[in-house]
Amino acid sequence: MNGNTSIRFAIFASQTIAFETGGDKSGGYTNDPKDSGGETKWGISKRAHPELNIKALTFNEALDIYARQYWNDRYNEIISNRINFKLFDMGVLVGTQTIRKILQRAINDCGLHLYVDGNIGALTIAAINSLNEDLLYSKFINRWDN
Repeated sequence: MNGNTSIRFAIFASQTIAFETGGDKSGGYTNDPKDSGGETKWGISKRAHPELNIKALTFNEALDIYARQYWNDRYNEIISNRINFKLFDMGVLVGTQTIRKILQRAINDCGLHLYVDGNIGALTIAAINSLNEDLLYSKFINRWDN
C-alpha cells in the first residue's frame, strides 16, 4: 500500500476482502472451473491478473492491487462513508469507470446536472457532499439495480 492510502481505504478494503473470501483468513483461494475469473484469492482473479501467481498472493499484495486499481485518493474527500464504501466496493465488482458513471447518473437523478464521464473531480465531489446522503444512496442503489 502506498503512503498516501488512507485508513478509510484500509477499512473498506478489509471489508471487501472479507466479503470476497467469505471471511477466510487465508485468502479464500479457489480454482473453480465454473468461475470465469479462474483462480481467485483475496478477491483477486487470475483472469484480471494473468501475470500473478494467485495461489501465492499475500494479503498485502492484494491490498496493493486494491489501492492501485480501485481506490482514488479523491474518495477521501467524500464525507459519507456509506457512499464512499459503495463506490469503492462496487468498483471492485463492475469496474471503477462504470460505477463512477452510475454514481454521476444518480447525482443527476437527485436534480443536479453533472457531465457523466466517470471522473471523480472537484464538481463530482462537491455534488456528492451537497446532497442528502439517504437520497443519493437510494438513487445510487436504484441505478445499480437497473
